[in-house]
Amino acid sequence: MEHKRLLITGCALALLFPLSGCDVGTDRDTEGDLELHAEVDEEELEEAESRAEEGLERAGETLEEVGREIVAGVERAADRVEPYVEDAAITAKVKARLTADPAVNPLTIDVDTVNGVVTLTGTVPTSSDRDLALEHARSVEGVAEVQDNLVIGPRTGPNGT
Repeated sequence: MEHKRLLITGCALALLFPLSGCDVGTDRDTEGDLELHAEVDEEELEEAESRAEEGLERAGETLEEVGREIVAGVERAADRVEPYVEDAAITAKVKARLTADPAVNPLTIDVDTVNGVVTLTGTVPTSSDRDLALEHARSVEGVAEVQDNLVIGPRTGPNGT
């Protein structure tokens, strides 16, 4: 069993060090125990180390390039998503300001934002309520323009009453 294990170890070493100047084998010592021996040509070993270092360097360069490509891809994706995130944040801020003002019924005003352009749609009871809602929308940072689609009419709640 020990001989088999040493032979397997020797084969593994031979596979790890595919050198023409490598001699791997087993012998029995004076007590009859198996000994594994390996002799390696130093020049062959240095060449193998050099090839391994070159391979690792190329692999490192490839990994760096892949890393740069991943970063560039993530940045491109973030650039595409950013306007949507900014628009959602603007919409949320406008709705918060409308909700915070007791003079405005935010349930009757729909807020949409596309590329920083806020559109208010819905019904308000008076023109001063419209002006107030428009002013709240304009006061939010990042708003480029406010489009007024508000209609003056009777004040209604969420279920139309």
